[in-house]
Amino acid sequence: MACLNVANFGPIKRIASTRKGLEERKVTMLIGPQGSGKSTLLKLLCACHWLEKGYAKGLLAQNAFQTADLLKHQFDYYRMASYEQADTVIDFQGEVLHLSYRHGKLDVDFKQGGQPPAKLLYVPSERSLVSLMKDYKAMRKLPESLLDFMGDYDSAKKYMVGDLNLGLPATSARYDAGCDQMWILHSKNKTRLEEAASGYQSLTPLKLTVEWAGNLKGKEDGDSLEERMARIKQRKLNATDASFGFLNFVEEPEQNLYPDAQVRVLNFLLSMANLRSQNKLMVTTHSPYLLNALTLAVKAGQILRVKKSAGKNMVRILPLKAAILDDDYAVWQLDEKGVVRKLEDFHGLPLDENFLNTAMGKFNSDFGKLQELEDEN
Repeated sequence: MACLNVANFGPIKRIASTRKGLEERKVTMLIGPQGSGKSTLLKLLCACHWLEKGYAKGLLAQNAFQTADLLKHQFDYYRMASYEQADTVIDFQGEVLHLSYRHGKLDVDFKQGGQPPAKLLYVPSERSLVSLMKDYKAMRKLPESLLDFMGDYDSAKKYMVGDLNLGLPATSARYDAGCDQMWILHSKNKTRLEEAASGYQSLTPLKLTVEWAGNLKGKEDGDSLEERMARIKQRKLNATDASFGFLNFVEEPEQNLYPDAQVRVLNFLLSMANLRSQNKLMVTTHSPYLLNALTLAVKAGQILRVKKSAGKNMVRILPLKAAILDDDYAVWQLDEKGVVRKLEDFHGLPLDENFLNTAMGKFNSDFGKLQELEDEN
């Protein structure tokens, strides 16, 4: 289980609760107000895992870690170069690397025997741009992380066979390779993706790319498109292959979606995380619906652990593939002061007293105060 400790980096001041810092689980959810550092944490986790994978796959030699340039390049890649401070601390404990960054100096311990995941996917919050732009390679000022996601989306489109089920009632996506056009099919209507509702523009690249990356056995990030496609044709995809792992980093899955659709997207992401024991999902969110959907998935996992027969009726509530064991998840809260704390649980379930539910509760409280004003003589 990887751990990340961060202090004085961008909006993040420190990680409280544990000495190790943020401990990853199969499912890790980051919640908190705007600008509190959720995306910063997600990007740092992805950056550290990428460096670890690069070393494990032989793309980065040990001497490449002799300076802090590799890590600083990741800061630039995710547009976090200005986040570094004189007293910044970043400490990452992974499968094959221990990275320690202090006072601008990088120290690395190399481990033996670990096996990082074969695929990392970072799904940015700006993904809706992918649905609107075809000639993205000409847009040089876009973040590198977004350009790479666009490249993965292009690969996923070429791999696409048949229609993509978007997980919404009577709604799917269809790709016409001849004119490089993605269509949204809803009931009897057919709409170009760039002209469709904003929820479809956010959901389609997310679902297609995650499904492609999560099922692509043996994919390497450095391969050309031709090499990737040749490998797809040569190999049968095996969702139970224990030698393959997939790390999925997703910013705001709920973006522009109705509450019911938000829940469906999270259940899809949980199902993808459950495809293999090594898979992990890390998400940032502002949505109480996603946190409550995670609670349902954990409760389902608790019930199925002791009563497998309950699955027959449980499918009416959520997909069984989305059920999560209560020791396989963690929720971390970030406050406006830059402090990160692990959300406590109650009987294995996320505690109701959290930032998102508190925000929802304030509406009820304020409505009650308005009623009191109305009733005053």
